[in-house]
Amino acid sequence: MTQKTSRKELLKDDMVVESSVEIVDWLEKHKPQIVRGAAAFAALVVIVAAWTWWSGSQRREAQRRFDEGMRLLRPQAAQGAPVEPKPAEALAAFETAASKGGDSAIGRAARYYHAVCLLELGRGADAVPLLESVVGAARTGALADSARAMLAKAYEASGAVDKAESLLREIAASTDGTFPPDVALLRVGQLLQRQGKTDEARRTFQEVVTRFPQGSGAAEARASLTALSQ
Repeated sequence: MTQKTSRKELLKDDMVVESSVEIVDWLEKHKPQIVRGAAAFAALVVIVAAWTWWSGSQRREAQRRFDEGMRLLRPQAAQGAPVEPKPAEALAAFETAASKGGDSAIGRAARYYHAVCLLELGRGADAVPLLESVVGAARTGALADSARAMLAKAYEASGAVDKAESLLREIAASTDGTFPPDVALLRVGQLLQRQGKTDEARRTFQEVVTRFPQGSGAAEARASLTALSQ
């Protein structure tokens, strides 16, 4: 037996049809805007995808060049035969890695080793701004602390001895850093000794031994004290 369709159901169906027609009419009227919007969205998706691919490619290339630089700067001995580091060649690799790495961790590490290469090539003044940028970007942690210690070397190499001593003393006084404070203080003594300030150097070496008797710098400080007494 055929069921009768109620008036309520018919009205409901009419409303659905009317709504559908209105939607179709609206779509027709706004078709240009919709097309433009869809095209803009598609372009945005393409741009995001391209950026993601490009940035990933940059990171991979930065890592590749960084690894290459490390192999050149700190080569592994083969079967006990000494291998000479090649800082001049490593310099170019680290420079490229720093450029492609930007302010990422690999980019900052590349700038640090770029500066190390410059120091080993006798270009301390050129190393200073690189190390200062690493210290400013990293702020805390092992890389920042190592960069500070290396920056002290760069300051001395560029003739800014007072800056070097001040920075080393700052590292030695730090209680929450990763760089050994006794080694920093030992380097202060060595810097003073190189400057011909023998009495100040002797007092600094003695301070290392007194404050850090079991530290890694104590044995070298004792040896320096013995040498100065002869």
